Amino acid sequence: MQAFLAIIFGIIFGIANVIPGVSGGTMMVVMGCYDKVCGALALDFKHIKSNLNFLIPFGIGAISGIIGFSFVITYLFENFPVPTYLFFIGLILGSLPQIFRNATAKEKFKIKFIVPMIIALIAVVGITVFQQSHEEEDYTVKRTRTETGFAIEFTNNTSQEIGSVYFEFPEGAITAAGGAELFYNESFSDKINTLFGNGGEHSPNAIRPAGVSVVGANKSFSFTYNSSQGQPVELEAIIKYNMSSRLFSSLLFGGFIAAVAMIIPGVSGSFMMVLFGIYATVIGAVKDFNLVIILPAAIGIIFGVILGAKMIKWLLDRHNGLTYSIIIGLVAGSVYAILPPEIEFNLQLIIGIGVMIVAGAVSLAIGMEKKSNDEMVKTAGNLK
Repeated sequence: MQAFLAIIFGIIFGIANVIPGVSGGTMMVVMGCYDKVCGALALDFKHIKSNLNFLIPFGIGAISGIIGFSFVITYLFENFPVPTYLFFIGLILGSLPQIFRNATAKEKFKIKFIVPMIIALIAVVGITVFQQSHEEEDYTVKRTRTETGFAIEFTNNTSQEIGSVYFEFPEGAITAAGGAELFYNESFSDKINTLFGNGGEHSPNAIRPAGVSVVGANKSFSFTYNSSQGQPVELEAIIKYNMSSRLFSSLLFGGFIAAVAMIIPGVSGSFMMVLFGIYATVIGAVKDFNLVIILPAAIGIIFGVILGAKMIKWLLDRHNGLTYSIIIGLVAGSVYAILPPEIEFNLQLIIGIGVMIVAGAVSLAIGMEKKSNDEMVKTAGNLK
């Protein structure tokens, strides 16, 4: 049962860290496992066996959340943004009583804790406002209609040199191109089928600019295409960045800072990657399994998680009330951070309010169950 719960905690943690603005640390607090996760991630060698018994299933869950469930959450955010945002808000609001119990577990709540709580809340709101005012896409794809078809203009908005760009589309949706070449981009399942002799003929499902091998910083290129249906084709850009000493250091340091942010409630690890300009690079590398990009980011993330967890564990051990007071402020501020960008009175809002109430009730129930278990453990200890 403990291993199963650790996997669930890991899945939620992984999903949360894929979404810019949603904090993995907040979700750990919501699930009531924050101090346990930080204690395990700190890698105290005195308890290495119990730590690994928790960390292994937690890690499996986190990887599953990042790779296996992120596309579901992305779909929900794109198509049902208000209910999805309100679901996370419900989880957070329902967890606040449990967080307050954690804050008063070792000492009484003191009036002086209110100041750091308010400062933490203001800090999260300030970070959110800064994020919203500095949002910039790594690249832009502009589509226009021409006399014979459609034109695509791709612009690299970053200071990083892009090694190659191509666009995937539904098989056979594009029939001809000008200034670009059509090809079939073989998927992993296609390679397996070919290996067993089941490969077949395929129509083009990808397009790339002809004669363009590198896209420099703030540079662009364009090409035209004809659609088989006479309508614009949905193109998904697949980007590979060239490795450089600057990109390597950005991935290493950005991964480190993002990992520390991952375990701080109210702060989004993926947002830190956005600030360092490596979010799209890392997500694209994970999708394309580009180890050249993944490895330096992974090294930074591993060190960031371990050192960040040690810092949090040290604070919880020595200043539990003060630390949890700050956490309350961070978690409360994260409600503002994930408010839906646009709210209108419609069916989505009505469904969202219902989802928020259910999520809040579930989170509250988890907290009450944890309180009951803690009291049983305490009673058993007193009987001894």
